[in-house]
Amino acid sequence: MDKLALKKKRFSRRRIRVKKKVRKNTELFRLCISRSNKNFFAQIIDDSKGHTLVSSYEFSADWPNWELHPAGDEVVILLSGQATMLLQHEHGVEQIELLKANDCCVVPSNTWHTAKIADTAKMLFVTPGAGTVQRKA
Repeated sequence: MDKLALKKKRFSRRRIRVKKKVRKNTELFRLCISRSNKNFFAQIIDDSKGHTLVSSYEFSADWPNWELHPAGDEVVILLSGQATMLLQHEHGVEQIELLKANDCCVVPSNTWHTAKIADTAKMLFVTPGAGTVQRKA
């Protein structure tokens, strides 16, 4: 077996071993970090309930969907860039401008919302994720 194949096999075994240990301990939240060629994502997940509690994303385009969180209010914090949160109320759509780092807004529960992104934006979300619903923008 060549060096690369051996390295991949060891990595795979270690990954499976760690996943088993994490799944057994439901008292702790899990930190999940991933990246793509364009974006970096981080989430804190409650595996006992299957909910994402805190997440951070980098956006380079408008959100493709509207979403609604029936379990509670969502806190959105802008880390960098600029974004406009659109909240749909009975009387119309409210626009909340997030123009500089640390600007934030609270999205009330059962409120459809989406975001328009100016160039790129990094955002942090504290969300009660149970029952989240999405629809196309």
